[in-house]
Amino acid sequence: MMKTNILLVIMVLTLAGCTYKTADTNRPKGSEIEVTWRNIETMYKGKEQFLSEFEFKNKSKFDLKNKGWAFYFNTIRTILPESNELVQFEHVNGDLYRMLPTEKFLLSASQTIKITFVSEAWVISKTDAPAGGFFVFDGSIAENCPEIKVGNFDSEKQTQRKANDIMPVVTPEVRYKRLAEYGITNLPESELLPLIPKPVSFKYTNGNFILDKNTVIVAEKEFLSEAHFLSQKLKDELNILCLVSEKQTTNENVILIGKSTESFENQETYKLSISQKSIKILAQTPQGAFNGISSLRALISANFYIEKKGKVELKALEILDYPQFEYRGMHLDIARNFQPKESVLKLLDAMAFYKLNKLHLHFCDDEGWRIEINGLPELTAIGSKRAFSLDEKQALLPSFGSGAFAGENSGSGFYTRAEFVEILRFAAERHIEIIPEIDFPGHARAAIVSMRNRYENLLAQGKKQEAEKYLLHDLNDQSAYKSVQGWKDNVVCVAQESVYTFLEHIVSEFAKMYKEADVEFKTVHTGGDEVPKGVWEKSPVCNNFLKNNTNYTKTSDLSKYFITRYNQILQKYNLKTAGWEEIALEKTENGFKPISEFASKGFVPYVWNNVWNGGMEDIAYQLANKDFPVVLCNVTNLYFDLAYEKNPEEPGYYWGAFIDTRAAYEFTPYDVRNCSYTDLFGNKIDPYKMFEGKELLQTDKQKNIIGIQGQLWSENTKSPQMFDYMLFPKLLALAERAWTQPTEWSKIGNTEKRLTLLNKDWNIFANTLGNTELKRLDVLFGSINYRIAPPAAKLENGLLSALSEFPGLEIRYTLDGSEPNSKSALYTFPIKVDSKIVKLKCFSQNARESRCEELNEKSEN
Repeated sequence: MMKTNILLVIMVLTLAGCTYKTADTNRPKGSEIEVTWRNIETMYKGKEQFLSEFEFKNKSKFDLKNKGWAFYFNTIRTILPESNELVQFEHVNGDLYRMLPTEKFLLSASQTIKITFVSEAWVISKTDAPAGGFFVFDGSIAENCPEIKVGNFDSEKQTQRKANDIMPVVTPEVRYKRLAEYGITNLPESELLPLIPKPVSFKYTNGNFILDKNTVIVAEKEFLSEAHFLSQKLKDELNILCLVSEKQTTNENVILIGKSTESFENQETYKLSISQKSIKILAQTPQGAFNGISSLRALISANFYIEKKGKVELKALEILDYPQFEYRGMHLDIARNFQPKESVLKLLDAMAFYKLNKLHLHFCDDEGWRIEINGLPELTAIGSKRAFSLDEKQALLPSFGSGAFAGENSGSGFYTRAEFVEILRFAAERHIEIIPEIDFPGHARAAIVSMRNRYENLLAQGKKQEAEKYLLHDLNDQSAYKSVQGWKDNVVCVAQESVYTFLEHIVSEFAKMYKEADVEFKTVHTGGDEVPKGVWEKSPVCNNFLKNNTNYTKTSDLSKYFITRYNQILQKYNLKTAGWEEIALEKTENGFKPISEFASKGFVPYVWNNVWNGGMEDIAYQLANKDFPVVLCNVTNLYFDLAYEKNPEEPGYYWGAFIDTRAAYEFTPYDVRNCSYTDLFGNKIDPYKMFEGKELLQTDKQKNIIGIQGQLWSENTKSPQMFDYMLFPKLLALAERAWTQPTEWSKIGNTEKRLTLLNKDWNIFANTLGNTELKRLDVLFGSINYRIAPPAAKLENGLLSALSEFPGLEIRYTLDGSEPNSKSALYTFPIKVDSKIVKLKCFSQNARESRCEELNEKSEN
């Protein structure tokens, strides 16, 4: 039996591409080495770099010696060489590093050792910490260590990024000052919005309608699908069973869904009227009728959804409504970290409720391929997994802390064809278009590695022609480059014909899945962003192509050639070509300019890069003014993976901004000068000065802004719970801005006057969230783990004052040093407290809680 086990180990290691070595049993196990990381100092030695340390605690009875092991981990920052004489740090690829011992290293049994090192830029959050640590012994034996512990960020020298970084860490006091400036107060129910997003017009009339089991839904044939959807939702969410009929037999206790006799300019327009006897939803199209149904569901008080008593009372009213934008989208990255099908279905349900109608799915990137493709099993057999395998024969390299083994976390996973067909049908029932992104030519490493394995396997079988059919890289390319995410080999060879054979195969397989789902396939998002400098320069295939081509003669022309070929493939399938703004731009001496000829081809650029004072603030308007149909995806307001606030405990990156719900709400699509207040480091912006020499959106080109989209990149969304946390309640502000007509404050250039009106509207919106919408999210869509903002508070001269970001959430506190729970003292108004320490939390109606905040009374001495 022992011999059999040894043979199995040899087989596994051989399959993994590792050479088997006799294990040294006189060493610690990976699980016996406890690792802690601490940030010591940013702006180390006055430079944009930081000093941090690993602490290794050997909890075994064996020494960890100076050879035979390596410690692997993921980190988003570049570690500077020769940081420590005890170890050597090596960049493997992407965000993966390894630490090797020098001759001077020794970690004795039951002892601790600290390793300091210097890295570029800064870290100011626990999100930035190294993650996914594991040991590899004897070159092949991988063993996870316990999750890397992260030290506290206690001082300013750990959180100040640059000399001009004046943005404070958000404490309860800082948060209180901000909410007070916003004018957050508790509003009566009569002042809340009737629903989100706010309709174009509404007015309450006299009486109430009782919706119960005796109510009948009567729909014209064209709207029967929508009627059955409503019937199912009433049953599932409210315990009300309503029959659906095409024939009207009564004028009382009926929901009528019919075609309007009026002609509407906007095809999504609906009219909703509620009287004592009936509810009427009138529209020209099924989409319009569905919008009316969403509003009807939103008008039902959250308490009815909570109680599910089988009876609902609705106030009589009249609504006329239609959207501002045709495109109201949400982008979801499932490549960096995978999300199960159930999370996507839940998101689609919530999107439909709040009238968002496009889901952009980022299926592939350097770190993962997430969709089954017939004929290319390697894409999921290898490209959907992350694990330790330096030759990557079984899986991609670990990224974002995914660890040594595949299948243990969100680093691995994919949708089967059947699952994607289910997602398509689910979305179509809710009038949501799924837009798949096949991200090329950069961000393509998962596909490149998968197809390299296919090539090597078939070549070994003597099938050279078949092996080369889908090969994505030039075998002899010596180009040296590094992507923003640290990858050295993540760009396909765009002059290699097999790249286009691959893309056509992928597109054709997607087309088959849409056909199976009986859903129209309209658009492919091509990605096209962040192609690093240096690619293709030393590729024999690319250089030979340029030498023999008169239209494309220099390396910088290759991106244009690639998107032209990609577009030709999509045209064969009658598909629109979309992509990040780079697909519509070409480099100039001073930056970028639109490629005008692509506008006539219908290219749809999704514009993300507008970092304040970054120089690209007007790119969206340049493209719209050249008649490109533009989707605004501005990082400064719509990147939902970015942290809600500057606080070391708050998850998320912050490279473009800190994005809370207010940031999405205050977005001004037609003039972004009116939503630019501070830069990344908290310094006030003069937006009119910032736009000097830049293009504004021409009034007659506003029609070319076809919509807006929120983005959720998934580097840090490693669970369904964190997925919800980063999305909600930001998504509700996105829905408000995408649907509702332009506000008065969005057009005002004077900051003080604009903020007066904005703050008033925001207070109404925030109160509506806290009093109705968050309660709804507690029970609908399978319950959503939205972020509960920590309380804003101050303690001055023994007087405790507190605010909730969303009035309606409870604030509870303690005075004895313990953390509050749902039964602790309820804060209602400023109160004198006999304690120098107060701890507070916010609570939802179902007793979920925020992060705990602590106030300490400062000595008056």
